[in-house]
Amino acid sequence: LFGENYEDPDTIHGANDFLQMCEKRMYSEFNKSNFYPMDKMATRDAAVQGTSAEFIIDDVKRGECIYDALPPWDFWIDSNSRGRVDTIFYRYDLSAEQALERFGDAIPQEIKLDIEQDNGDAEHEFLLAIYPRKSVRSDKGRVLISTEKPFAAVTYSKSGDCVIDESGYDDFPVAVHIWEPDGTSVYGKGLVMKYIAEQIGRASCRERV
Repeated sequence: LFGENYEDPDTIHGANDFLQMCEKRMYSEFNKSNFYPMDKMATRDAAVQGTSAEFIIDDVKRGECIYDALPPWDFWIDSNSRGRVDTIFYRYDLSAEQALERFGDAIPQEIKLDIEQDNGDAEHEFLLAIYPRKSVRSDKGRVLISTEKPFAAVTYSKSGDCVIDESGYDDFPVAVHIWEPDGTSVYGKGLVMKYIAEQIGRASCRERV
């Protein structure tokens, strides 16, 4: 958003020119990523289930963002005192080969054994937990997670029953969509859920009549 020689844009552009340039660059980033198909899936999940989540990953090597719509039945969320979602637990599966590619030598012996026995397609279960780092402290108040980032990200492997990765984020990396808050929990209500509730209510009325 600066000039070719890092000039302040206010000195080389008018306000409209600058905003138009920003818009053009944002659309360019969205178009070269998978934002639009994933956002459509997240909107569908929110409309049906009431709650959806998009995981936003920076692919530094390729210079682009990757968006992933998380299956509603595979994640759990929580919010802070202000009602802002700041915690997510996401369950997912990876093959042994995928786990090796993502976590390297940190994978447990059970996954290494699959690879050594030419069984790299065998699936293993993982749990990713992302939450405010300051929330996890020992009895003496010491922060337990090694990252210095505001949000801790911890990956647990069911195979081996161990934590295989600790990292962190400057900002919460998941966009959580709530179709309609119900006021009783952090999760929302979708159109299908409301329709089913209405049909059950009508059926009960007919039975009473």
